[in-house]
Amino acid sequence: MRKELRPTERAIVVTLHDEGLNSAEIGRRLDPQRQPSTIRSVIKNAAHQVDFKSAPRQRPRVTSPRTDRRLARDSQRARRAPLSELNTNIAPQASRRTIKRRLADTHIKKWLAAKRPLLTERHRALRLAWALEHELWDVCDWAQVWWSDECSVKRGVGKERVWVFRTAGEKWLEDCIDPKLPPGCVSVMVWACFSGRRKGPIRVLYGDPNVGRGGIRAVDILQLYGEVLPQLVQEDDVFMQDNARVHTAHIVRDWLQSASIETMEWPPYSPDLNPIEHVWSKLKQLIYKLYPELLNGTMSGETLRQAIITAINDAWEAIDNEFLWSLTESMERRVGAVIAANGSYTKY
Repeated sequence: MRKELRPTERAIVVTLHDEGLNSAEIGRRLDPQRQPSTIRSVIKNAAHQVDFKSAPRQRPRVTSPRTDRRLARDSQRARRAPLSELNTNIAPQASRRTIKRRLADTHIKKWLAAKRPLLTERHRALRLAWALEHELWDVCDWAQVWWSDECSVKRGVGKERVWVFRTAGEKWLEDCIDPKLPPGCVSVMVWACFSGRRKGPIRVLYGDPNVGRGGIRAVDILQLYGEVLPQLVQEDDVFMQDNARVHTAHIVRDWLQSASIETMEWPPYSPDLNPIEHVWSKLKQLIYKLYPELLNGTMSGETLRQAIITAINDAWEAIDNEFLWSLTESMERRVGAVIAANGSYTKY
């Protein structure tokens, strides 16, 4: 079988054709054994070629459009099915790599499932009811809500992910590794709150080590509220607190009522509706940005605890009030997302 013409030979064919020679004459001059049909094909295709080179040839697809549609459909019907199962049941003639490419053509790939609290039908109904109740609130209404929560801070936990430039084979080089340090058995529990652009204090909660949930008791929360809230919460403000028992204990509820502090009814398992969750992420990133020495692993015990407390206070002061305002502005979108999801999970 004869080889196809080289680009230089095709250039000669086109040049001779432009000079007025027909296919048979060009064939005799170039190669008497070449068929005139080959010369005519070269002349016809020259206008669509770059530098007289043939376009890359592709192998026939091993999956049909119908099979591709079935792959996309079945992958979403059985999201947790192994890729090998799709491969075997739908397109056993194709490689696993081909299956991945076909799914990628429809923007589908295998992802780690996001972790969220388990929502029952009751939880969904309560979340939806809360969202519908606050559907008409605007940013001015949300700016009067004091968001509060507790957070545990441990060394190395919550720091910003490290990205490096590398090749595939350099994955395990020392300067391409983000070392995971031991937490040093030191955990600092803190409480804070914010409203609109207003930032309340951040307080370390020490509690009783013999009690669960970090040792925090209702009397500790009562003392905290008594010291902080009267100076913060104004007449038209609303205070949002956790549903944990230490926050909803009778002594705490009675004090809030006696202090004329309006509290917000809060649906369970709804961290996506509390924007302070994003504040904790920001706080932890700032801790290691301001105090990178906390990651060197040489401190321990009380020395480490005091270093973490200092870093927490400085990081809290460094949080920009405009960042807090952006979270306040997000509440209308959060409420809308819960309604659109019929009380189920959202991206927040």
